[in-house]
Amino acid sequence: MPPMDDPRGDGRGAALKRLRRSHQDTVLAALARPGGLSRAELAEHTGLSRSTLYTIVGDLLADGAVLEVPGSAVPGSRGRRATRITANPRGAVRIGLDIGRSRVHVAFVDTAGRRLATGTRQLPPLPHWNRRTDAAIGLIRKVAADHDLSAAAPRGIGIGLPGPVHLDERGRILGEDTRIRQLRRVQDRIGEAFGAPTAVGNNTRYAALGEALWGGARGAENVLYIRVSDAVGGGIVCQGRLLTGRRGAAGELGHLVADPAGPPCYCGGSGCLETYTAIPALLEQCRENGLTVADAADLVRAVRAEDPAACRAVTGAADLLGAHLARLAAVFDPDQVIVGGPLAGLDRDFLARIRSLVRVHCLASVGEPPEVRAAELDDDAGALGAVAALERGSEPLSVANLQAR
Repeated sequence: MPPMDDPRGDGRGAALKRLRRSHQDTVLAALARPGGLSRAELAEHTGLSRSTLYTIVGDLLADGAVLEVPGSAVPGSRGRRATRITANPRGAVRIGLDIGRSRVHVAFVDTAGRRLATGTRQLPPLPHWNRRTDAAIGLIRKVAADHDLSAAAPRGIGIGLPGPVHLDERGRILGEDTRIRQLRRVQDRIGEAFGAPTAVGNNTRYAALGEALWGGARGAENVLYIRVSDAVGGGIVCQGRLLTGRRGAAGELGHLVADPAGPPCYCGGSGCLETYTAIPALLEQCRENGLTVADAADLVRAVRAEDPAACRAVTGAADLLGAHLARLAAVFDPDQVIVGGPLAGLDRDFLARIRSLVRVHCLASVGEPPEVRAAELDDDAGALGAVAALERGSEPLSVANLQAR
């Protein structure tokens, strides 16, 4: 069956649509500067023919992605003023989603990479994927309405999802088990709801990219990211690009083996780092030592109150994480190690211990060890990173080409 956007049925309709969107993105990238450009200047910057440019600019004006504004007077034209084309910061948007187990996050970003708005919606315990998708679509529309943004024709929607995501060459999720079919339906429904191309990937890996572009690792092109929360995950940004690996599993730091004889993990292994250092494991350690703490916020309060059981659980996790991060830093040679999650604000008992271990165990012969910092974006990281995963023409958005704007 031909794609929905291919009325010819021979693949040419889809190819033409991709080419038109690529031309549109080329024009929008050229307009990501103050003041805008005349049509003649746009032609010079983009290399597009006048007829193609006329059509592309007309489409963008109709979509509200660009605006036409008066320019300076044209010499010798008796006061006639040239018009300039500028990007509409409220119209030409990219949208990022982080659809997690208990919450959905959304971020709107303009063509110059500026954050316009973010939002969050809580989910009920263990919601079906249909319900999560409904919540994501509703959240996009609400944030757009609240901030006077257009969600009618976004340039693209990046979707961060839990677990490894293996993609084919077209960006479609590979696999045929029940979970994969549900995730493909999520991608399809969101793309259809807004008439936009989509990119999908793991939400924690996207958070690594978000921190590299907008957060604690701004400007760094080599970043090792770990998030310690209900689970332990991470991501690796190498030379400005996110590493995904052969099957989308690069960055599953929580499933490094801490002890082969340790407790079984839901991944099928034993003694994974996550079974010792994720928040549920730390809460259980506290209970075994006579302290009842309900959640991560409760645990953080207990550590700040210097409760011995809480401090012992958190410092033990920091030592274990620090040792593994030091080994990974020796392998990947990052500029920065970014630590996210609710414990990252506990400097003395958590972050400083990780920093010390990375410093001690990194290769001294290559110079200063990587800087270890707390994540800055908190819950927005995955949604912002999902924006960065969208294609800009044929060039995947990365640290380098975002900063080049």
